[in-house]
Amino acid sequence: MFNKTDAARKLIVAALAVVFICAGCSKYIKPSDKAAYSSATAAVDKAEKDLKSAEASPNKDNMQETYNDARSKLAGAKEYLSKDDYAGAQDSAEKASLLARDVKELPGEVQKLIAETEKSLVFATEVGLDRSYGKKIKEIKDTLWDANNNVRLRRFAAAKSMAANAYNETRKAIEDVEKANDSMAKAKTAVIDAKDAGAESTVADILKSAEDALAMAKLDMDNANFQKAREGADKACQLAKDALEKAKAVKQK
Repeated sequence: MFNKTDAARKLIVAALAVVFICAGCSKYIKPSDKAAYSSATAAVDKAEKDLKSAEASPNKDNMQETYNDARSKLAGAKEYLSKDDYAGAQDSAEKASLLARDVKELPGEVQKLIAETEKSLVFATEVGLDRSYGKKIKEIKDTLWDANNNVRLRRFAAAKSMAANAYNETRKAIEDVEKANDSMAKAKTAVIDAKDAGAESTVADILKSAEDALAMAKLDMDNANFQKAREGADKACQLAKDALEKAKAVKQK
C-alpha cells in the first residue's frame, strides 16, 4: 500500500541531495577575492554579449580572423576564471570585447578615414600644397593607396594605421596653410591699425618695412611657400605693431 509519509520523506531526501550536490559544485570565493571575482565575471559576461553582437554584424565575414581571435580570448578568459586567476580572466575578456568591437566598427572607421583623407588631399591640391610639398603629397597618396589595398585584402587593422598616418600628414600640411593665412590676416590688420594711428607721417620708415614684409609674404603665399609666408607675415605684423606704438607715442608728446 502506498504510504504518503514515506513518499514525502523520500522527496525531502532527494531535494536535500540535490542541494548538497549543487553546494559541492559551487566555487567558494574568499571574501578578499570577491571584488576581483565580480569584476572578472562582469567582464566575461560583457565579452559574451559583445561576441553575440559581433556574430550578427554584417562585417563578420570580412573580419572572420578577428572574430575568431575574440572567441579565443573569451575562451581563455573562462579558463582563467576556472583557475581563480581573476586578473587574467578580466584582461582576456576585455581584449575579447575590443576585438568584437573591431569586428563591428573597424571597417567603417577605415572607410571614413580614407574618405576624409581623400577630401583633404583635394583641398591640399586646390591651395597649391602639391607645389611646395610635392614629395610629401606623393608619399601621402602612396600610403593611401596602400590603405585601400589592405581594405581589399581585408587587413583592416593595417589599413586603419596607414589611413590614419596619411590623414595626419595631410592635416599637418594643411595646418601650414591655415597658420600662414592667420598670420597674413593679423599682419594686414596691424598695418591698417598703424596707418590709422598716423604712422605714415610719423614713422614712415617702419611702416614701409612692414608693408614690404607683408608684400613679400603675399608673394610667398602665391607661390605656395607657406612656412616662409608665415614667417614674413609675422615679421610684418611685429613691424606694424612697433610703428603703431611709436606713432601713438609721438601723438602724446
